[in-house]
Amino acid sequence: MNIKQLSLSLFRNNFSMGVGIVLGFICTTSQAVPQKITFSATVLQGSCEISLKTPVVEFGEMQATEMLGAKKHSEIKQVDVQLTECKGIVDGPQKPLLSIKGATIGGEPNLFRNGGTSSGFGVVISENADIDIPNGIGLAKNGTEFAFAGKTEGGSVANGDIMTLYTAVSCGVDCKDVKVGTLEASAQLEFLYR
Repeated sequence: MNIKQLSLSLFRNNFSMGVGIVLGFICTTSQAVPQKITFSATVLQGSCEISLKTPVVEFGEMQATEMLGAKKHSEIKQVDVQLTECKGIVDGPQKPLLSIKGATIGGEPNLFRNGGTSSGFGVVISENADIDIPNGIGLAKNGTEFAFAGKTEGGSVANGDIMTLYTAVSCGVDCKDVKVGTLEASAQLEFLYR
C-alpha cells in the first residue's frame, strides 16, 4: 500500500465517519419547547377632567338665625362644574355622572364639614336651585352621584358641558346642639360613567 492509497483510505474512513457524525447531529437535534405569550390590556371608558369656575365658595359672616328659620339654610351660592379634556367613548348603557365625596356630620349625612370652631353647622350641596332641607330632596351625601342634565344612558358629554350645583350653610333639619363659630368644609368632585 502506498501513500496515495493510504491517504485515500484514511480520507474515505474519515469522510464516512464525519458524514455519520453530522447526520447523527441532524437526526438527534431536539425540538425547541413552545413558549406561551400572554397579553394584557385595559381599555378605558371615556372620561373628562373637571374644572371649577369658583374653587372656593366664600359665605362670609352670617347670623345663626338664618339657618334656624323655615328654610334652614343661608344664602344659596352657585358652583359651576365644567367638563374639559373629554375623550374616549361610552361603553354601553352608562350615564355620565358627577360623584361627590367628603366628610359629613354624624347624624346629618347631608352636612359636609371638616372642622372649625362652630358645631352643628355644615355645608349642603344640591343639584336643585331650590334647596329643600326639611325634605332632603336633591341633597348630596358622601358618595352621591348626580347625573348630567339631558344626558341619557349611553349619552356622551363634551368639552364645555356644565353641571351647576347649589350650596348653602345649614344646621340640618333639627338644628340641635348648635354653637356659633367658624366652619370649614370641602368635597371632592369626580367625573365618571356608571
